[in-house]
Amino acid sequence: MKKQTLCYTSIKRIVLFSLIAALVIAAAVAAFVMLVSIEPAFFDENAVVGSPTEILPDGATYKLFQAEGICDAALCELPKVTDGKDVHLYLTSPETNSVYIRAEIYTVAFVRDASGNVTDYYHDELLGRTNFIRPGEYVETLTLDDKLGEDETYAMIKIATYNIDDGTSNGTFFVNTILYK
Repeated sequence: MKKQTLCYTSIKRIVLFSLIAALVIAAAVAAFVMLVSIEPAFFDENAVVGSPTEILPDGATYKLFQAEGICDAALCELPKVTDGKDVHLYLTSPETNSVYIRAEIYTVAFVRDASGNVTDYYHDELLGRTNFIRPGEYVETLTLDDKLGEDETYAMIKIATYNIDDGTSNGTFFVNTILYK
């Protein structure tokens, strides 16, 4: 039986591969920990203090919607869409609100009877959302997840709330609209 010996080159190779494997594993663990610890933004980074009434484009109609016991929200009634994705919503939370608000835009699904008449409708696919804004702030633009295909899209804007005091929702309400490209 022949006795095997390790040469200096073999030892260097084993140490080098072990070191590379340890570094790759350490990098994978660090990346996993970093990804797990990332929290999505709660507040909208594009929020501006004040009201957008001075910067509204010509012809834009801006309206206050009130849902008793939930909140108030002002926004553009017929928001314009630029680049197929940017909805100029001008979502505003009046200073009188006691909750944070955000907007979620959904497509509308229509329910039709046998003769094709619309009998009901409901919100369908989520197109995009803002993050929450504080009372006294507004967000001019909401960016959709995908580009709109049609020049006119029936949409429902859901106004969602977050109660500042206890972290619950005060409820939601919907605003029906049409998005124009």
